[in-house]
Amino acid sequence: MKKAFLLFLFLLGGTAWTHAHWKTRDFSMVTNFNVKCDSGCTRLRFLMLIPRTHPGVQEVHSTSFNIQPAKVYTEHNTTFAEFNFEHPARDFTITVKTEGRLYNNDYASNRRQPPVHPDSLAAFLQSTQMCEADSPQIRALAGRIMKRKKSAIGRIGDIWSRVHGIKYVYGPPKSALEMLRSGEGCCTGKSNLFIALCRACGIPARLYSGIAAREAHAWPEAYVDGRGWVKFEPTHTDETDYKRINGSHIRLSDGRFTFMGMDTDTRYRYWYWGTAPSVDEAYQFVIYGEED
Repeated sequence: MKKAFLLFLFLLGGTAWTHAHWKTRDFSMVTNFNVKCDSGCTRLRFLMLIPRTHPGVQEVHSTSFNIQPAKVYTEHNTTFAEFNFEHPARDFTITVKTEGRLYNNDYASNRRQPPVHPDSLAAFLQSTQMCEADSPQIRALAGRIMKRKKSAIGRIGDIWSRVHGIKYVYGPPKSALEMLRSGEGCCTGKSNLFIALCRACGIPARLYSGIAAREAHAWPEAYVDGRGWVKFEPTHTDETDYKRINGSHIRLSDGRFTFMGMDTDTRYRYWYWGTAPSVDEAYQFVIYGEED
């Protein structure tokens, strides 16, 4: 049943729905890319990520542009819109409006997904360059966690508490081992450490990135038997219960990817001929309500 509509515009991920834990939310997101060029810029190619439907996580009902893109396509489970400008105007804005629905897949929402074949989870247990699950330091910490906690969700809670307590510092993403050694880092670094510790404990885990609290953001998911893939938020300080996520996340990229010089931490890229332009981005969100 639809609850009362929110009467205010709030920062996505910032203001929590406090009286009932949310299950679905309809949303509208407007993204503005403000471009400034001078007469020396003769050509501009602009590539951006846009939200797409991920079953059980988010539905995109409509996407509209104030300037029509040359093409929209999907690579690496990520959707891109590409624009090409010949002799672009001095100052202009590319506006993208996306409307859709979010589904909460945190642990407290108690949403159960169909089980997946174990073979499909193998990749999410591997040690990687950014998630060094097989390093001695990561394995030693994971071993202590496994001695204290016997269940997967208990171990995830212990991992979340450790990562959540690490100081957030904006900057280039660090690997899990770098995070452990430095004791500070950005959201991608925190997610890397969360994922590495989960994998070292035998729990499949993976990375997603997108938008939350009007900013670019990364967060992890872990696979819990009987529940499926569950989202966790080890970065935002206003999230105080690892089983519950009050803020909303809009997914842009599906795991780690490298494409056209872009990666998981990039939302747009541009190429120019002549004088370099400048670009800044701004996001606006409206959450329309909650449905049980």
